[in-house]
Amino acid sequence: MVQPKAEAPTNGNGSSTVVTKLEHALKTAISVAYDAEKYGSELGYVVRFDADAIKSMAITVLINMSEGGRR
Repeated sequence: MVQPKAEAPTNGNGSSTVVTKLEHALKTAISVAYDAEKYGSELGYVVRFDADAIKSMAITVLINMSEGGRR
């Protein structure tokens, strides 16, 4: 899994933007859903994630990040 960065590249006006854990979790979930849909398409298998599925994935990522990987 991709680790969150403390800061993202500058936003064009010289200041940098902070990437929150929530933003990181949402981007991770969206990226994973996109990759899974693309992979399914390559295999001829239709996979589609709706907004609720993305939200559930993001919450799971966020919870796992908060636990610090403890299991």
